[in-house]
Amino acid sequence: MNQKLYFIYDSKSETFTAPTVNPARGQALRSFSDAVNSKDQPSVLSQHPADFTLYEIGDFNPYTGDIVLYDARKAVANGLDVKVDESLN
Repeated sequence: MNQKLYFIYDSKSETFTAPTVNPARGQALRSFSDAVNSKDQPSVLSQHPADFTLYEIGDFNPYTGDIVLYDARKAVANGLDVKVDESLN
């Protein structure tokens, strides 16, 4: 079963993170959301969520090692899309 490749774009530094592999989009989105909403270890993602967007960029086959990149990256979510409004808790 193919896994998905993702990276995060930082609009302020105009750079991308190294790609990561996740078995499903939901897992990548959960990891991104956890980073954006981290209270225990604040990071630049949690302090500036609007600056970051998670993209799906391709497929990875863990059995053959083949990587197939999409013709165009697919935006999954911006940091503001997953930021939890603490005033609602």
